[in-house]
Amino acid sequence: YFLMNNDFSLGVSVVSAKDRPRQIKNTLESFLAYTPENSYRLIWHHIIGHDETTNYLIEQNRIGKITHLFLHHFSEDWRWEGLHNTSALLLTQEIYCHDIKPIQWFMVCCDDMQFEPGWYEQTVETIKMYSDLNIGIWSPYRPPEHVGNYPPMERDGKKLWIYNSLAPRCCLMRVQHFFDCGMFHVHKQHTADWKLIMEMEKRKLGFAVIDGEKVKHVDWGYSPAHSPLKPDKEFQTDEEILKEHGGYRGDPHAIWPEEKRPDI
Repeated sequence: YFLMNNDFSLGVSVVSAKDRPRQIKNTLESFLAYTPENSYRLIWHHIIGHDETTNYLIEQNRIGKITHLFLHHFSEDWRWEGLHNTSALLLTQEIYCHDIKPIQWFMVCCDDMQFEPGWYEQTVETIKMYSDLNIGIWSPYRPPEHVGNYPPMERDGKKLWIYNSLAPRCCLMRVQHFFDCGMFHVHKQHTADWKLIMEMEKRKLGFAVIDGEKVKHVDWGYSPAHSPLKPDKEFQTDEEILKEHGGYRGDPHAIWPEEKRPDI
């Protein structure tokens, strides 16, 4: 059933919050519109509480747009890291009777991303172009804290920025790297993604942003990740959120100085 590219078998994991129907629909429909059919397996974790959104996702699962749909109670809302870990474990199982092979690439995604035409082709072609580099995380989305005058690498028109840290809002990694680095660290008292980043740093794996802005962040309302914002507070861009909350780790020090750039 899944006619996935043998050298780029992709599994995608999304975790969505209960009260973000517009963002969720935009994320899913833009992904489906601009990702080649049968090139991926999609696992969606959703926090229930908004019946219209839950029913929408159930219907998308019923018609085969979402491969696996998991519904969770609100108590699991902040356990996104464990949900992504579950996705990776499921996606790496081989299902002999349906000739479904384990994935080789694992992608995690927030529920407020917008995929543009050509995002998949641009991402795959760039990863293959720079396959000789020792990259741990590839991001087709360029976070605003990583926008600056730092010159990218360029090969045959494909540009790539290398950083020393990267927030995995929408990113791909070899599933073996993900497992070798211990997956996401599930702990309620600190941000789990940075534990994974630190483990990759120990292994001298780099972090890359793919040029082209083929994946964007679109958040028409508040985000649970940026609480205590109120739902009626309108943010149009990441820049406004960063201004309100003081930015993320690595701004602007996430950029590797030329003399300290890792040997990848």
